[in-house]
Amino acid sequence: MDGMSLHVGDDGGYRALAAAVIWQAMRDLTGPADYGGGSARSAQRFLQSGDPWLRFWCDVAGCDAQYVVGRVRPTEDQ
Repeated sequence: MDGMSLHVGDDGGYRALAAAVIWQAMRDLTGPADYGGGSARSAQRFLQSGDPWLRFWCDVAGCDAQYVVGRVRPTEDQ
């Protein structure tokens, strides 16, 4: 991501944070419609393959963004 860098080093805290961000987005997407207001819509946008923030957090977490996107099931709104 342009202008963003993060030195992870040996600190697993950043990796755990990144995994939590991704996990929460997946929970928001699959939760009840009234869960968190607009959380499902926000998660839907975040979990798209072209979203630079998803790629950033996946890089920090050490996972493949395309794998994450492949695990997201389309909702009725898509």
